[in-house]
Amino acid sequence: IKLCQEPALLPFVSRYEWLIRLYHDATMAEVVTFQGQRPLKPAETLSNPNCHYKDEKNQANVFLNQWLTHFAL
Repeated sequence: IKLCQEPALLPFVSRYEWLIRLYHDATMAEVVTFQGQRPLKPAETLSNPNCHYKDEKNQANVFLNQWLTHFAL
C-alpha cells in the first residue's frame, strides 16, 4: 500500500510517503520505499554511492511504527 501524509494546513509539517508491503499471515508490515527512494535494502555497506545509513531500512520501519502509533491514540 502507499501511505502519504500531506501537510494541508500546516506548511511547516513535512510530507511523508511510504510504500508498504503487508504480510497478512504474519500480521506484519515492511517499508519498501520511503520518500520515493529506491527499494530499501535490509542492510547497506559502509561505503555506498548514495550515502545511505547502514541500518536505513530498520530506521524507516521504526519511524513508520512510531508514526502509526502516534495517530492511533
